[in-house]
Amino acid sequence: MDREKEYLTNYSMIKVEQLLHSNQFLRVHKSFIINLRKVVKADNESIFLTNGKEIPLSETYRKQFMNLMKPK
Repeated sequence: MDREKEYLTNYSMIKVEQLLHSNQFLRVHKSFIINLRKVVKADNESIFLTNGKEIPLSETYRKQFMNLMKPK
């Protein structure tokens, strides 16, 4: 089973957010929800995933993402 896929859906992003486990997935851009377990590194503008993809990090979602990624 290929777990490194992109999915297209007719659902709104809000609906997809509601369907996914909120402790594992996070919206980081108007067009992207990511699996937090796949994050390799991030900066103020991009998130890099284990599959080599670079995902834009929107200013709207940056603070929440950065707070989740802080070492505890």
